[in-house]
Amino acid sequence: MGLLTFRYFYNVPFMRWALGSGILFGKRVAIIGGGFAACELAEFLVEHGKKVTIIAGESRLGVDIGAATRWVILMKLRKAGTVMLTESQPVEITPKGVRYIQKGEEKFVEADSVLSALGMNSGKAASDGFSSANIPVHVIGDCADPKKIAEANKAGYRIAIGL
Repeated sequence: MGLLTFRYFYNVPFMRWALGSGILFGKRVAIIGGGFAACELAEFLVEHGKKVTIIAGESRLGVDIGAATRWVILMKLRKAGTVMLTESQPVEITPKGVRYIQKGEEKFVEADSVLSALGMNSGKAASDGFSSANIPVHVIGDCADPKKIAEANKAGYRIAIGL
């Protein structure tokens, strides 16, 4: 279905609708990461009626966002009821949500969907955990080597069509 969607329906209005609907993500979404990408993604999802939890290792969210923009985004997230967990390290992603450690205590947040928004560093080592869990993994985009979005899209397209 993903290949057909990408090949025949890839356009901005359709993708915005699909991201905001329940087709791609459930009602409760956990986002791992606390930078610009995580905050922007959370903002988009709450605007589309999703209940979002951000799990960030940093003590402050959005430190890589300009001060004025950061303030506006965080205010929108607070108003929408976004749960913002700082100084939290994910331990395990389960079918029911994410286990994480915060201040030495293990906790759990329920989620229908879990997204990783960890930034621009290569995350190839992160894929090892998925591989060991017998989950198919294709290391592309920033996970393989931080590059521009066009290169990541091209790599994803090639995986989708089986090249």
